[in-house]
Amino acid sequence: MNYFMTGMIDYNLAAPEAAAIARQEVFTNLKADSQLLTVIYNRFLRLNAFRAGLKPEQYVNMFDFFQGSASYNGPISTLADVAFPNLVTPVRQGNIVYYYQGADRIAEVHLFEPDSDFPFAQDQLSTVSFYDRLNNINRTDMYDVRGFKSRSDFYGRVRGQHLETYYNLKGEPVLEITYQKNAADQNEITRLMLTYQQTQHVFDNLAQLQGFFYDQLQQADTRFFVDRAFEVSSGLEAASLTAPVYLVDHDTQRDPASSGLSDAIQAVVHLAKFQGVITATLDQHNFWQQQPVTTIDMSVAANQPGAVPAVIAGWQNILK
Repeated sequence: MNYFMTGMIDYNLAAPEAAAIARQEVFTNLKADSQLLTVIYNRFLRLNAFRAGLKPEQYVNMFDFFQGSASYNGPISTLADVAFPNLVTPVRQGNIVYYYQGADRIAEVHLFEPDSDFPFAQDQLSTVSFYDRLNNINRTDMYDVRGFKSRSDFYGRVRGQHLETYYNLKGEPVLEITYQKNAADQNEITRLMLTYQQTQHVFDNLAQLQGFFYDQLQQADTRFFVDRAFEVSSGLEAASLTAPVYLVDHDTQRDPASSGLSDAIQAVVHLAKFQGVITATLDQHNFWQQQPVTTIDMSVAANQPGAVPAVIAGWQNILK
């Protein structure tokens, strides 16, 4: 399997993800399996992929992978599934329903709105938030666009968010991420606890979780192509990969003012991790030749005769 690595598939496709999807067509023609690999939690992923014309088998997400929800096509949770005691009064305003017990608000439900012809159910649940007696939210349940409860965020009264819990399709916690406030009064991860294949794993940060995820995907014929280095490279440092890893240049790795590697990218991109850099233009090729990494040149002008066959031949060489 060939994985095209990025952070997420956005509601409106960005250039690197559009390029990766176009590359999938080339790989399909070459009879080489490929998937977009995303590492950011996104309960709207199926909607965004639907808008991009992607089928579920064309992408894999780290959280879906560990939650066992990649192929979910089960029941869809709707407003009818929200149950409170008889003394609770619901008040609906459009796609938001408030629940009161006397004068106290105890819950707030948000429903998905129709979007892009995606098959939402009537009154499909998006989030359900629960309030304490001081009118502070102490828990929010988040529902995936496919219809199941995917995650809960738990909040402390003073210190803010302190726990994220991710569920499998049985509603059992499989990943818990704990936060505490740092000196700058920002939420900072202190621990991640993952239950995977009936074994508990503990990580200090998201990079370690990403690295563990990459390791689980690795097979004898696996290749990784990094389309968004800033999002995925820290996980590569934490992984124990023997599979080849290639960096794909989308001109996003460089500082427009200097044409050099940006400070942010230099902090996460360790060129020793890469078998080579895939370049699409002569400028890219010349730039990377000055770096300590092999350049794999795809810089064939699109208007030249034979340009497309030449690019395909270039990918064939990599896939050998």
